Amino acid sequence: MKIIKNIVPVVKIIGTLKPQKKIFKKIHQAIEKNDPELERKYILESTSTWGDDIMTLLGSEIHVYGKENLPEEGPVVFMGNHQGYADIFTYCAVLDKFQFGFVAKEELGNLPFFGKQIHEIRSVFIDRDSARGSMNAIVEGIKLIEQGYSLAIYPEGTRSKGGEVMDAIYSIMDAILPFSWLSFDFMKNALLAVLLITPLFGILSTMVVSNHMAFFSDSLGHGAFTGLAIGAVVGIFSPMSSLIMFSVIFALLITWIKNKSKASTDTIIGVFSSTGIALGLMLMSYGGSFNKYATYLIGDILSITPEELGMLLLVLVLVLVLWGLLFNKLLLLSINQSFAKSRGVNIMLVEGIFAAMVAVVVAISIQWVGLLIINSLLVLPAAAARNVASSVKQYHVFSVAFALLSGISGLVMSYYCSMAT
Repeated sequence: MKIIKNIVPVVKIIGTLKPQKKIFKKIHQAIEKNDPELERKYILESTSTWGDDIMTLLGSEIHVYGKENLPEEGPVVFMGNHQGYADIFTYCAVLDKFQFGFVAKEELGNLPFFGKQIHEIRSVFIDRDSARGSMNAIVEGIKLIEQGYSLAIYPEGTRSKGGEVMDAIYSIMDAILPFSWLSFDFMKNALLAVLLITPLFGILSTMVVSNHMAFFSDSLGHGAFTGLAIGAVVGIFSPMSSLIMFSVIFALLITWIKNKSKASTDTIIGVFSSTGIALGLMLMSYGGSFNKYATYLIGDILSITPEELGMLLLVLVLVLVLWGLLFNKLLLLSINQSFAKSRGVNIMLVEGIFAAMVAVVVAISIQWVGLLIINSLLVLPAAAARNVASSVKQYHVFSVAFALLSGISGLVMSYYCSMAT
């Protein structure tokens, strides 16, 4: 019975949209004439009449305080504490002096009947599940304001779930890095991720290049994709757990066969690499999950969370510890395997540990770096460092420096040029 009682008011509210069609035509004509001032005039007419009609229909009484404090001219950014959908109609009824659109979640733009109204008044829609989509929406909103259009936004008022530690880190970054591109928390998280990921790849890159493992590191990315596909299709493990486990098994299997088989290393890696990517694509297509996990191909470092930053820090510490324990043995292997064996180095064990270490780093980082370019981070830093370094120490320092420089410059360029990170 309650549902039946609500049908009539809902139909009446939808009916208030009918007069808006004529105003929408005026808005479109103003856009065709390239007359922003006329467009803002008709948008104001649309919002104010719609708000008045809704409030009258609902029988609501609105009390406004401080309206005299509004500036005489726009553009203006209005911010409010969002309580419900009635806030939208209230703003439209009260703010009868300025044209404005809404900064709203994309679901609002998909609402039947009302979504079109929100679209027509120069609103900006945010995909809250995508950091990149959110950033693009923010950029779009800034451009509208610069063009003279006002906006209304209901900020949620919450920060990233990082606790007091992350808040302290953000405060320090604000103090020592007062750049506009770091004004957003997700950009701060991305920079912190770069500062953790790139040294990892810079260090590992030295031995990857010295041991002629560039092709091997590329195959690990293909194996990681297969692990992701297995996790997505089977569903027993989380995709990330499956990705890490399969990558380690994949790396160890290549290492074992390489040491036991008489076939050339390139041939063995080529077989595993092509098999890995083919199997991954087949499983993804079969499970219907390809589009969902397509971001792993290009990565999205803007989506990283404080919890994931903590995981990266832990991985960095573990890699540094293992690096300190294995460095001399890895160095001997990079010089000559026979010489390393004569010095008592267990070649298969050391190669297996190093391969597993690279596999874990690749598997964890692939969601932020991307399958298509992750091999470049494992090869280019050390390849560039070899051209300028004159000692082993310089080789490692330059490799890490080049990796850091590439990561930071790439992040900054992606922000200002609106390109993929």
